Order: sequence, then structure tokens, then C-alpha cells
Amino acid sequence: MLRPRALAALVLAAAGAAGVPAAPAAPRSPLEREISRIAASVARTRGLHFRRPVRPELLTPAAFGARVSRVVLHEYRPRDADVDQRALAALGAIPARSDLRTLQATSAKDQIAGFYDSRSKALVVRVGRTGGLDAIERITLAHELDHALTDQALGLPEDPTAVLATDAQLAASGLVEGDATVTMVVYGLGLSRGAVTAPPDAGALGGPSAAALPPFLRQALVYPYFDGSVFVNALRAEGGWRRVDAAYRALPSTTAQILFPARYLHGEGAIPPAPLGRLSRPWRRERVQTFGAAPLMWLFAAPGGRTSRSLPGPRARAAAWAGGTMALWTSGPRTALGVALVQRRGAQGLCGSVAAWYRRAFPDARGAARRAGERLAVRGSRQSAVVVCAGGQVRLGIGPVLAAARRLAGSARP
Repeated sequence: MLRPRALAALVLAAAGAAGVPAAPAAPRSPLEREISRIAASVARTRGLHFRRPVRPELLTPAAFGARVSRVVLHEYRPRDADVDQRALAALGAIPARSDLRTLQATSAKDQIAGFYDSRSKALVVRVGRTGGLDAIERITLAHELDHALTDQALGLPEDPTAVLATDAQLAASGLVEGDATVTMVVYGLGLSRGAVTAPPDAGALGGPSAAALPPFLRQALVYPYFDGSVFVNALRAEGGWRRVDAAYRALPSTTAQILFPARYLHGEGAIPPAPLGRLSRPWRRERVQTFGAAPLMWLFAAPGGRTSRSLPGPRARAAAWAGGTMALWTSGPRTALGVALVQRRGAQGLCGSVAAWYRRAFPDARGAARRAGERLAVRGSRQSAVVVCAGGQVRLGIGPVLAAARRLAGSARP
């Protein structure tokens, strides 16, 4: 999923081109002076310095929407979108025939008000009207300027482009967006210290069309801002903004570290699961990657894409995660998926949570005779699934037939 450095629901309205000076200068227009003041405030809040000017590119809504759509379609390659779509459909997170690439481009055009591109160093904003900036627009600009500032002073990790990005990419996104969100709120409230979190209304980040997104995609959209801001505040409580700066040199490696900041502070990383099973030809393995606590929590919160089916306490259940991988296999239009998870030492219930989630996500699936070690074995109209648990390892196999699901899940070891 393209994640431009943006606060999605807040519109930055301005007119004309303006620059953010690295050092005091003599801005030529009221807008330039206003942007310069906001940049100076952001730099003071973060204790960092701009090394060179940042010149926002201001576009009309139509031009901005076209620009964002082009960026999404360029960055989100068709093959990556196809793999994401197959995996998320197999997990019941999105409808089976979703066009993720088009969905992402359309929703981004409506939801994003500005973005910072760490590769081109462009800061692009949408022009809503002429004249100065109102209060909401000022704090939105503060958010974007934080990205430019931290990029210049500390360096930004690469933005993930896939919806199912690696767990390390999602974790780094939480740091980057959490940093900018806290800075934005500190600027907006005129605060210099204390814990500051993002506003409580998660829908505010997505704009009106966010409500139409499947819950998994909606949670993926808001996660880096909300959970990221809590993570950044935990670092600030330990050592102020310098502790946040240090995190750019030792990036969080798991979304569990973002959701549960003590794991980052204590250096608790991921435990690699034992290898998943394999399928023989004509099956082809398309992708193997990490699968983290945050995506697991989003699944638990909306089995089958319905929040009404949520498991009780999805965050607490996801806290049992200590490591995870996912492997997607294809054979023409057919899809098979394996997910391997490790239960955290001292935790309980991860196996039961995965089995209960699948039953709620696919309530039409019929039970099949279970083999030794299998917690779940079901056949559905579209796919079959097996959950195998042993020695703190949880295996989920999904395939068009039960035999394929068993081969993927059957390698759990004590």
C-alpha cells in the first residue's frame, strides 16, 4: 500500500509557491512568512534543523488527485497488487474479486491532502482556496514538514508500497508517522512536553470514503498514526526527542514493538517460526515474508471483513505473537496460503484465537475429520483450511482442497 508521508484527512489549503528556508531569510509573501514560521516551530519542537529549503508544490484538487493516482499506480505494481489481493482474499480480509490497485488509487485520491516523497524530496499539497492557512491547515503542514525535517536530519526508511508490507516496513512506518503526528499535535496545542496522542476518531484520518474500505484496509491506514503516536510517546517518556531520534538509527523491527512499546525498549524482536510446508508443481511460490502482530490484530478485529464478528480483545490476543511468516502459492487462478506463527513465551491462546478467527471469517465452512495435532480442519465452498498447533508453533494452511492446506500447515514441530 502506498503510504505517502501525509495526514490523510486534513486539507492543506494555500496559494502560490513557497519555500521553507533552512536559515532565517526574508520571505517575499505573507504565505512564505507563514510557512517559515511553521517550519521554525517544527524545528524547535523536534530539536532538529533544516539543512536546505523545502519548497511545497501546491496543486488544485483536480491536479492533486491526478498526481496521487499516478504515484499510486506507478509505485503499486500489478504483480504486487495481485499477490496482496490473493492473500487478503484467502484470509477473508477483502472480497475475493477486489481490484486492490484501483481501490488504492481511488481512495488515495480522495483521502490524501498532501505527501512528502523521501526519494524525490517533493512536498506536495492540495490547494483548497486562496489566501492564508487556517488552524487545521497549519497543523497539517506541520505534519508534512516534520517528515522533511527528519529526512534531512536523520534519514527516512523507505515507504512500503504493498498492502501486505513486511513487518519491519510496517514497524518503521509507525515510527515515522507517529513522529510526525506527535509533532503536529504538539505544534497545534502549543506544547513542549508531555504525552500527546492523535485524535480519538480513527475515521478522521481516512476522510468520507474511508468508511467504504474493508476494515482491514481501514485499520492499516490509521495504524501508523495512532499506534505510532503511542509508540513515539513511549520513547519520549524514556528520553525525550533524542530517544526518538535514536530510533531512526535502530529502527523498530516488528509491529509488536509498535503496539507494545516495552518490547522495543527491552530489545524484544521476532522469533522465526519453523518452515512452512511446500506444494509441488504446478504450484509456484510467489512470496515469502514476515507476518506481524498488527495484521493479525486487524484480522481478529474483523473476521471475514465484518467488525460484528470481532473476537473479544483482538489486541490482547495479538499480544501472544512472537514471530510470524506468510507464504503465498499460485497455480493459474488458484491460490494457496500458509501462515506460521510463534506464541510468545508465557502467553497462551494463540492457537485457539487463530482457529476461532477462521471459523468466524468463513462461517459456511464445514468441519472435516481432523488428524493428530490439528486444531481445525474445514472445507468451504471456495477454500479449505487446517490449523495445526504444537510446541508454541501455530500453522494455518489455506488451499483450494484440504490436501493442499494440510501440506502447508503440516510442518509444525514441537
